[in-house]
Amino acid sequence: MGLGAAAFVSPLFGGAACQRRKKWYKGNLHAHTLVSDGRAFPVEAALLYRDIGYDFLMFSDHNLVHDHENWVTEKNHKRRRFSQRNARIFAARYPAFKPQTRIEPDGTMAWRYGPFEETAKAVNSPGRFLVMSGCEYNDAVSSRYCLHCNVINTFKAHTKKRCPDVMASFRNMYSSFERLTADEDALFMVNHPFYWFYDVDPLILSDFDYVRFFEIVNHDASPPFKKLPAGAYDADKLWDFALAKRALRGAPPLFATGTDDMHYYGNMYKEVAGERSTYGNHAFVAVAAKELTPSEIVAAMRRGDFYASTGVELADVRSEGKKLSVEVSKAEGGDCRILFYGTKRNARLDYSPGEERLIADFAAELGVERPIPAYVGTKRRVAKLPKDAGIVLQETKGLNASYTLKDDDLYVRAKIISGNAEAWTQPLWTNVRKANAK
Repeated sequence: MGLGAAAFVSPLFGGAACQRRKKWYKGNLHAHTLVSDGRAFPVEAALLYRDIGYDFLMFSDHNLVHDHENWVTEKNHKRRRFSQRNARIFAARYPAFKPQTRIEPDGTMAWRYGPFEETAKAVNSPGRFLVMSGCEYNDAVSSRYCLHCNVINTFKAHTKKRCPDVMASFRNMYSSFERLTADEDALFMVNHPFYWFYDVDPLILSDFDYVRFFEIVNHDASPPFKKLPAGAYDADKLWDFALAKRALRGAPPLFATGTDDMHYYGNMYKEVAGERSTYGNHAFVAVAAKELTPSEIVAAMRRGDFYASTGVELADVRSEGKKLSVEVSKAEGGDCRILFYGTKRNARLDYSPGEERLIADFAAELGVERPIPAYVGTKRRVAKLPKDAGIVLQETKGLNASYTLKDDDLYVRAKIISGNAEAWTQPLWTNVRKANAK
């Protein structure tokens, strides 16, 4: 890598020539509808996100894209997620978008949803709101691990395959991504690395250079236990471990996203009415794109011109030479703290895969926040990640802060904490080679 050579600084956030941000596009890159296991019509999901202040929403149904119309009933919906009651609530709230209905031969009322183009025509508004097409890939893994990956900006569905283990599944999904998106401007993202319980090996994020995005926060698939196992890592440590290993070999950085992973939309009607909902608007990305189009959203994300958040909003993130600067526009309660994380060049990055234990043992030890799946009898390894990966380089109280890379810093990223809300900038990177992967 040539650590003694002059550093090349990644042009994240527009670089020194970047003007102050006047507009961030707020979006959710992970949402399910009645096309798979969500509880909303596609147009309903889009309208609800639009009306609580989002600028874009991407559909990411399991192994499916919205490529045809369907007439759905409580009997014929594959996942049994359709509800006549919920459909009537939608029709009453948005009468102009009420789906067509018909009576089936058995007397059941069926409700129609159309293909993606129909939804986009109904809700898209230039510069105001955008729906994007995506797909969540997932295979059947015999070891009962859950590895899911989102493809951002695709119109092609993934074919589920039975795989012997999680690594085989990962390779199959990325191969599918390369094949299916050869003529698309798409991105590949590793979803919810802690779902169900430490299912994504840290080496997937640290050692595969073509993985450029992962969910640092997923509101619907957060860790299932009340506390972490002794000595275990959290999402920030996982990210720093991956960043440090990548930086030491001159690989491209890994970018972090925040998503709702939305399935249940009922409470979002409360949000539309001004009341905080249980689901929706809890984790998002804010993208500094030139305009609100799929190609510009993808281009900005590929550059790293975005941040992830659970409520904190930023006015500006910019890089000037080796300096990363952050300005907060909205903080939720309490003091706002801006922490700059990084890893030193001489850091010890020893990795231990950890001891294999039954999930049931972890559950008994840690306490359970949500139901344990049927495969609780299977085992997990909780890797031991090095303490030197990801240390606090600087902490500032207030709404503005900056940090200048030192000679022994591999990278720097900012995490903003205010009350129960957090935000994460992408890392300012040195010694990075240009990436050809999507």
